[in-house]
Amino acid sequence: MGQVVDGSSLSASDIKLLQLKNGQATELQGDASDLENPLQALIEVNLESLARPTYRLIPWPNLFLN
Repeated sequence: MGQVVDGSSLSASDIKLLQLKNGQATELQGDASDLENPLQALIEVNLESLARPTYRLIPWPNLFLN
């Protein structure tokens, strides 16, 4: 997923979810919802079209012709 400064790799399962309450951090146990895996698969399949910028030609007034 990502690179840590020492060159080791970091995956999503390495990320801890913490709750901060009254200055005390406690780790929250996360689990995948029924929607998470299908949603992730859908995003991965369509990642190129989701991340690709689109350019549209718009009319631009030519101020030098007037």
